[in-house]
Amino acid sequence: MKPFYLIAFGLMTTLLVACGGAKVVNKSSKKKPGWTESIAQGYIIAKGAAYSRDEAQSRALVKVNEEIVNSIAVQVVSTSSMSSNEETVNNVSSFIDDFSSNTEVTSEYFEAIKGISVNKVEDFYWEEVKQDGSTKFYYYMKYPFSQSELNALISDYERVSAEQRAEIKKVTDREGPYASVEDIFADIKQLEYLQEISTNRNADLAKERKDLLEDMILDIKVTRVLDSLGVIEYALKLYGEHITTEQTPIINSNCKVSIRKVKEYRDYTQVLYDVQRCTGSKGNYISVGYDFDGFDVEQYFPISNQHNR
Repeated sequence: MKPFYLIAFGLMTTLLVACGGAKVVNKSSKKKPGWTESIAQGYIIAKGAAYSRDEAQSRALVKVNEEIVNSIAVQVVSTSSMSSNEETVNNVSSFIDDFSSNTEVTSEYFEAIKGISVNKVEDFYWEEVKQDGSTKFYYYMKYPFSQSELNALISDYERVSAEQRAEIKKVTDREGPYASVEDIFADIKQLEYLQEISTNRNADLAKERKDLLEDMILDIKVTRVLDSLGVIEYALKLYGEHITTEQTPIINSNCKVSIRKVKEYRDYTQVLYDVQRCTGSKGNYISVGYDFDGFDVEQYFPISNQHNR
């Protein structure tokens, strides 16, 4: 016969195990369906866990989206030069986030992503589990998603990615110099848009080109054509080539002058001004500049001892 303390110890251990173990206290059906722990062809089996049934259901839907993203990524990474599967998953996830909400994308296959909904769940099962004094819900869903839908998503991912590269290339392969500052900013704006909607590699390429164009703005120079007392003529130059702008020049002076006229000619701009109390003092100047969306370009023209150049 076992000693009493061993019997007591055994009973206590049993009670502790019973109290600490997980126990199903409620469920959607008497028997847990077999598909919850299996792989079903043509379906995504997803599971969400939370402290409320609705939240567990929502998390299961998120898992459906993640499974679709991962399924695409597995295919894309095997046929691309992506550096890692993680990068590809991020690429595909960004692609779906951007394009599934884009109203211009009307391909039928995108309904698979845009329309992920509880209403499309073919079967579900949930259970309420009590463990260690707390209650948690586990929600399983059987979501229809065929191989043809997956292939369509992969195909369109690759198509859109190629279209993005082509659009970026169209901007980066411009022939000849820019004719106007506004043309540069139009390309910057286009590259910003492409950077925002593109997959990672294409987004990096768009950003790299955008940064180069912003540096180009800083290389625009206000170049003297002629300056003499009362007259300034200048041209905007980019790498030695004339470039125009629709902007009005910003003209300032450190002494009192009156600007009579600013006239644009084909290859230069003329500023006519009257000197009022600026003569006889070295260091007086008129500045001509432009604020190109935060990129400042400026040139100083001395007023005293002016001469033709």
